[in-house]
Amino acid sequence: MTGVIVATHGKLASALLDEAIRITGPVERAVPLEVSTRIPLPELRDLFQRAVAEVGDGGGTLILVDLLGGTPCNLGLPLCGRRDVAVVTGTNLPMVMRALLKRDELPLAELAAEVAAYGVRAIGIPSDRPAGA
Repeated sequence: MTGVIVATHGKLASALLDEAIRITGPVERAVPLEVSTRIPLPELRDLFQRAVAEVGDGGGTLILVDLLGGTPCNLGLPLCGRRDVAVVTGTNLPMVMRALLKRDELPLAELAAEVAAYGVRAIGIPSDRPAGA
């Protein structure tokens, strides 16, 4: 099973993971990381490394982050040097749910691609659709 880390600026990580778990049901080996400017960078690096160790069990770790180039992304990327860690940016609730639901079925690289594609498909402008469509 792939471990999941949701890492974002502020409390968004906890909110996304809590809501995903409320919808999908209880899960193991999934943790939020709330990145704050009040936490020194070396401490944040340690938090990320400890989180990967906590959720990983050989199936790899998927790190879902909010912004490409943001601090959570920049802290996760160095961990990708290991073959068992992948980072996906632009996380939203559908992506977190998809990661939790598919992590038993897909290897890490395929899970990362599936979650990214699913997140894109979940974005749209439903008000532009014709009534009844």
